[in-house]
Amino acid sequence: MELCRLLQVTDIAGLVSQVRRLSDSRRKGMGRASPDTAEMVKLARGALAALEELHGALPPEKALEEVQRLCMKCTEQQASAGTLNLRMAELAETNNCQADLLQSLASAMRCSTQELLPCAEALVKLCDEHVAAHRIVTLLQNLLYVQNITDVLPALKEVLDVAALRQKVLACKTSSGNVDLEAGGA
Repeated sequence: MELCRLLQVTDIAGLVSQVRRLSDSRRKGMGRASPDTAEMVKLARGALAALEELHGALPPEKALEEVQRLCMKCTEQQASAGTLNLRMAELAETNNCQADLLQSLASAMRCSTQELLPCAEALVKLCDEHVAAHRIVTLLQNLLYVQNITDVLPALKEVLDVAALRQKVLACKTSSGNVDLEAGGA
C-alpha cells in the first residue's frame, strides 16, 4: 500500500495497469529511447522509497517477489473477469437467438409462446396419425392388389361380401346336413 501511496495510485489495480503500461512501452521501445522513461524512473524511485520505509522488514528481493505475486494475482483476476464477461455475452447472444426462434415458431404456428408447447404436441400427434393412416392405406393397397387409394374401398367391399357369402353358404349347408368339411374350409 505504501508503494501505491508513493506512486500516487489509489489501488493495486491502478498499480498493475501502470506497471503493465510501462512494461508494454518497454517491450515496444526495445533498442530506442522510450517516452515513458520518466515514469519508469518514478516507479523505480517509488519502489525504492517504499522498501526503505519498510525499514528492512522484508529483504528487497522478497518485497519485489510479493509485489510481483500481487500483480500476477490481479492480472489473473482481470483475465478471469474478461473471460467471464465474454462468456456472459455469448450466453446472452444465444439466449436472444433462442427467444427469436421461439417467437418465429409461435408466429408460424399462429399461437403465443406460452401455447407453443401444447400446439407442437398437437402437431406431432396429428403428424403421427397422418403417417399411421398412410401406412394403413399402403398396406391395404398391397393386400388388395390395387394401385390407387380410390380402388381400396370397392376392393375391400368385394372381399367382405365374399366372406359374407361364404358364411351364408356354410350356414345353409350345416342346416341341411350336407356339410362337406373339406369343401367348406376351402
